[in-house]
Amino acid sequence: MNEIDEEITPEAGPPAVPALTEEQPARPRNRLQEALRNGVRWLLGVLIVFGLGALTVLFTLYAPGRSRSAQLQASLDQANDRIQGLEEQVEELSALETKNNELQDALGQANVHITLLRTLVEVHAARLSLANDDLTTARGHLTNTGSALDELDRLTAPGQDELLAGMQDRLALAIKELDSDAFAAQSDLTVLATNLVQLENTLFAGP
Repeated sequence: MNEIDEEITPEAGPPAVPALTEEQPARPRNRLQEALRNGVRWLLGVLIVFGLGALTVLFTLYAPGRSRSAQLQASLDQANDRIQGLEEQVEELSALETKNNELQDALGQANVHITLLRTLVEVHAARLSLANDDLTTARGHLTNTGSALDELDRLTAPGQDELLAGMQDRLALAIKELDSDAFAAQSDLTVLATNLVQLENTLFAGP
C-alpha cells in the first residue's frame, strides 16, 4: 500500500499552481509596456505633426519672405549702382558746364574785342577818307562807326557806359563838323580813336 500511495501521490498533486504563481505579475508589466509604447507612438505622432507644421510655416512664410528680401536687396543694390552712375554723370556734366561757361566767357570777350577793333578800323577809314577830301566815303565809315559803338555798348559791362557815351558824343560832333570844318572833324576822330585804344588796353591788356 505504501508503494501504491507513493506512486499515486505525485500524480494527485496539482502541478500548475507554482506556474500560475509566477505568471500573475506578467500581465501588469505587459500593460505598462503597451501603455509606454502607445505613449511613445502618440508623442512621435505629435512631433511629426509639429515638424510638418514647422516645415509648412518655413516654406509658406519664411522661405518666400527670404526670397522677397533677396529680391529687394538686389533691387536696392541695382538702384544704388544707378545712383552712383548718375552721380558720376552729374560730375562730368558739371565739369563740362564749368568748361562751357569758361568758353562762353572767352567767346564773349572775343566778340567784344572784335567789335572794338572793327570800330577802330571804321574810325581810321573815316580819317583817311577825310584826309583825301572824300566826304561821302568818310560819312559812310562814320555811320558804320556809330553802329559798331552801339554793338560795343551792348557787349561791354555797365562800367564802360560813361566812356562809350562820350565816344558817341564825339562821333556825333565829328559828323556835324564834316561839311563845315573838316579839320575839327579830323581832330574829333583822332580823340575818338585814342579813346578806343585806351578802352582796348583797359579790357585786354596783359598783366
